[in-house]
Amino acid sequence: MKKKNKGILRAFDLYLPLIPFFIFALFPLYFMVVTSFKKDAELYDLESVPFLIRQGVTLEHYKLLFYDTPFLIWFKNSMIVSVATTAIALVIALLAAYSLARMKFRGVEFFGVAVFVTYLVPPDPDVPAHEPGDG
Repeated sequence: MKKKNKGILRAFDLYLPLIPFFIFALFPLYFMVVTSFKKDAELYDLESVPFLIRQGVTLEHYKLLFYDTPFLIWFKNSMIVSVATTAIALVIALLAAYSLARMKFRGVEFFGVAVFVTYLVPPDPDVPAHEPGDG
């Protein structure tokens, strides 16, 4: 067999088993996009197929989002907060990582292991991030 065909078959063998995982991962995005283009009547119709658009496409939901709500302000505020938070966390993490890797002081090994173990423990799912009704 030619070398080129072996490469194609190897890639096929590698990526074919990943297809179900990609479908599983991308399905919620597909469902949100399809739902956003459906007309209101089709959204509330219990007889309709939720994965397909049968009664036509509409942009009314996007018009409502962009013209009747301050969505772009909300989006800008979210981007500012997320970029600032990421930058601050990155600076603090870089300083801490440098001090743990390069500097020698009493307890450095224990502190490094403690930080590592902290990342291994998942947050408790029983504790709500906020109380219902807090907004």
